[in-house]
Amino acid sequence: ERSSGCLVTNQDDFKTPATTSPPKGRLEEYCQDIRPRPHERLRTFLYFLEFELEHWQEVDVTIVVHLSMDRFRALDELASHWPGPMSVALYLNEMDLSLFTELLQTTECLSKRKNVGYHLVFRDAGSNYPINRLRNIALNNVITPYVFMTDVDFLPGPSLYDYLKTVIKKMTDENGQDEPLRKRALIVPAFETNEYKFEYPSSKAELIKQLDLGTLSKFRESIWPRGQAATDYERWKTATKPYAINWKPEYEPFIVTSADVIRYDERFNGFGWNKVEHIMKLAALDYEFYVLPEAFSIHQFHPASYDISRHRESKKYQACIRLLKQTFLLELNQSYPKFMGNLTRRAVDSR
Repeated sequence: ERSSGCLVTNQDDFKTPATTSPPKGRLEEYCQDIRPRPHERLRTFLYFLEFELEHWQEVDVTIVVHLSMDRFRALDELASHWPGPMSVALYLNEMDLSLFTELLQTTECLSKRKNVGYHLVFRDAGSNYPINRLRNIALNNVITPYVFMTDVDFLPGPSLYDYLKTVIKKMTDENGQDEPLRKRALIVPAFETNEYKFEYPSSKAELIKQLDLGTLSKFRESIWPRGQAATDYERWKTATKPYAINWKPEYEPFIVTSADVIRYDERFNGFGWNKVEHIMKLAALDYEFYVLPEAFSIHQFHPASYDISRHRESKKYQACIRLLKQTFLLELNQSYPKFMGNLTRRAVDSR
């Protein structure tokens, strides 16, 4: 077994017989104060501020992020690295509304932008951070054909927005397809720094130098290497063309894909497996995964948020995530038995 902060994973999780029923009773009863309540509605204000695209592009990419008010400054820094459209789901209290407008006016980048869609989601007292609901709200309000789904603490590499559009256009021309990312996901390799301030690399070559010096590292390499291992960073260092990789259990990359991609499972709120489940569904749907050789993003160092700390310390929360994970895998097995059968055999062979 291996702990990933708030989730313990075991290879036996992937060996559950198809005849077993999901533990719905246990899950609902034991985890009722942690899971989203059935038919719960969070008050949402879509496009709180004026939204405008300067011009429509046939190939365009919207960055999709979610955050709470304590990460608002990070959003402004993200915007300084991404000139393209943004769809932002902001989780806040009513009393934060005036703070939001005040902070926005003082930002260096966001205050000058109209291509940012702010979707305000008002906090429900006592509920966990509804991470996948926020992702879906932001995703549902994208008007471009493609999306880059990431987290607010990641800074995209220089010119990533233009690079992504170029890659997609090239795929369209080479394959003669109107929808080049249909059942295909492009992976933006993720890195991290443990410093509050660092010199952002101006190129892939500069990033590799910082990796060699130890200034940067692969994202969560020392905490949860399985989360990004399938990216194959060593191959990325020398790659000049997008390369295909095979999905692996626990994989949770940051991807670029079509805006009509399957939505996130909103039962996963708070922290733990909320992105893994989505990537796993894409794998079950026979998505192809390609790593982009000139793309990267870097996670900014910051103290753990209140929500993350609370969830990591809660044994009950961790147990509920394990139960929900088991339910999810059983449901996936019912819908995609061939995929799960192959996964089971791989888990057995790896022992």
